[in-house]
Amino acid sequence: MPVYPRVTIVTPSFQQGKYIKATIDSVLAQNYPDIEYIVMDGGSTDGTIDILKSYGNRIIWHSASDKGQSDAINAGMRLASGLIVSWLNSDDTLLPGAVEAVVGALQANPQAGIVYGDTLFTGPDGTPMFPTDTHPFNYRTIVDTCHNPIPQPSAFIRREAWEPLDESLTYFLDWDLWLRIGARWPILYVPEVWSTYRVHSESKTGRLNYPVGELKYIYRKNFPGSKIPPVVYERMAEYSKANGQWAKTLMLRGRACLGK
Repeated sequence: MPVYPRVTIVTPSFQQGKYIKATIDSVLAQNYPDIEYIVMDGGSTDGTIDILKSYGNRIIWHSASDKGQSDAINAGMRLASGLIVSWLNSDDTLLPGAVEAVVGALQANPQAGIVYGDTLFTGPDGTPMFPTDTHPFNYRTIVDTCHNPIPQPSAFIRREAWEPLDESLTYFLDWDLWLRIGARWPILYVPEVWSTYRVHSESKTGRLNYPVGELKYIYRKNFPGSKIPPVVYERMAEYSKANGQWAKTLMLRGRACLGK
């Protein structure tokens, strides 16, 4: 008999009524028999609540003020009962068959703490822009290059490997988590496209204002006593220079997952 471990997906949301239905539908359309779906809304007033209500008991949702994305995700994970967990932002989507593929990969590789695939960057209306073509996770390489190769919407975490997100971070919160988990667990890459990543003016990528100091903070926190490598300052300068320039910002975001 096949074994179907429960998969919990948490969606943090705030004022994303124009996109969240597509996100929810992409999760509910998965051909996997045991998905727990939790939406943590920050008190939206843009019609999001009516959308959430329309799904009845097909989803679990809460709406109240929170401290931001990391706080909402951590709260959702505290409610989660899945053996495999992930978060999917309220403007991204899962592609058909993604969850089934994730579970198969983790079952075939019981040593892995995270499994990730590629993602398809899209415009505001969902028009495809470019897919990532990332590479296997090598801890030493990503530390030395200060590049995050993991497209977050396509990353799923074994529950025992999960650690709460650092709620002081607003942008590089996933990068910090990969470093913490990767220090203890192997991370597996599967060269398949599992999600879409929507870029628009209201997204963090689209707002073009990166808190570059977070990179230095992450290195100091995860590698105490070690000298911060020069590449960290190079990356900080790149992001600072790109702030306010849409094309450069998108290039930087895509390049991290393209391994260039």
